[in-house]
Amino acid sequence: MMTEKTESSKTATETVVLTRRTISPYDLSPSDNPGCVISQPLLRGSNYDEWSANIRLALMARKKFGFVDGTIPKPDENSADLEDWRCNNALVVSWIKLTVESSLRTTLHSVDVSRDLWEHIQKRFSVKSGAKIGRIKAELATARQNGKSVEAYFGYMTQLWTTFNDYRRPKTCRCGLCTCNLGTEIAKEREEDRVYKFVRGLDDSYGQLRSALISRVPFPSLDDVYLALTQEEDSRLAVVPHDNRTDGVSFAAQSMPRPRNPVNDKTRLVTGVCKSCGRTGHTAEQCFRTIGYPPWWGDRPRNRDSPAPNPRNRASSSAHAAVTTNQGTTHTANAVINGEDRVGLVGLSDAKWKGLIKMLEERKLDGEPRLSGNSFSESWIYDTGASNHMTGSVKYLDKISVMAPVLIKLPDGRFSVAKQKGCVKLGAQLVLQNVFYVDGPHHEDPDWSG
Repeated sequence: MMTEKTESSKTATETVVLTRRTISPYDLSPSDNPGCVISQPLLRGSNYDEWSANIRLALMARKKFGFVDGTIPKPDENSADLEDWRCNNALVVSWIKLTVESSLRTTLHSVDVSRDLWEHIQKRFSVKSGAKIGRIKAELATARQNGKSVEAYFGYMTQLWTTFNDYRRPKTCRCGLCTCNLGTEIAKEREEDRVYKFVRGLDDSYGQLRSALISRVPFPSLDDVYLALTQEEDSRLAVVPHDNRTDGVSFAAQSMPRPRNPVNDKTRLVTGVCKSCGRTGHTAEQCFRTIGYPPWWGDRPRNRDSPAPNPRNRASSSAHAAVTTNQGTTHTANAVINGEDRVGLVGLSDAKWKGLIKMLEERKLDGEPRLSGNSFSESWIYDTGASNHMTGSVKYLDKISVMAPVLIKLPDGRFSVAKQKGCVKLGAQLVLQNVFYVDGPHHEDPDWSG
């Protein structure tokens, strides 16, 4: 019994020492096979810097980079590790070749030693010329965000910095006797330079945040700047912007009879009936029967007994639109254009009014429409107060081009999207530019003014 107690007490007081097993570079895991691709992207030649950095990390993670840089040399012929070295060396050679594109793989030398293969690829594709270093410096100096996301812009700058460091590695102390911490100060200055270059290339929309970041005390690190910018970008995307622009609303300016307003009639420049021809809208002093008919009048009736139009059935158009009808000479034979017709046309200058009159006169002289080959019988409304003109038929448009989608509210309350625009030539001096094409609605008039 005494012996058992002593043994149990000894067991209780014993200290268990756990020793960690060290992984040998010669050890292989089940996933280490010669047919796997351990790194991406594949070597294409021009991307050697990126390829070498990635495959270096992949080999170091497996404790196999020593076979490449020579820190694990080939053992002697009588060494017990010779077979293990040959096995791992062949595995590394296979991994390196599989990370090279097939078009380049066939051009590599047939090398069985991983270190020799690594040096061969390095000499062939690692061209550290002064011209290439100068190009990288120029890209760093002119790098701009240009509408890219903060993440994409930061990734682009990081790639340039990494490539530049591969050519110009930072100087570090090699003797190990430095006590002034100069290496840390150099790294800090390099970090500040990167921050200045990064924020300088941001878009102007980040101008206020850019000034705040570089004014911080202590000076922020590159990671802090990136975090602040991504948070600002996320907040902008989360907030729905208030669009003060009103929707594009189309108003169908249709000619329709309506009763005359006696109050508005008093404001017209000319009232009453012409004593010469019996028509309204002008005086006897302005009548063609008194001052003579213009050349474009042609063979139209000139007798005094021609019926005068009823002022109560006069057509009117909304949105201050001047309506021209391209239905032939029959409907415009008795038209008299004078200064009274300009009343109510807001924003129409003298030059535009004269151009419109001249265009109508040319139409009446020729007796046929001048629409650059487009012949149609509908009415076009020239609305000087409209933000845009639009049509539901593409046959009237010339020089059609794609534009950014615009939401259009139609007169019946429905919505449509205009994705194309063009121009309409109505005469030698009158062209409607940027006429929207609204697909879907069909209307008796080819033009709506919005």
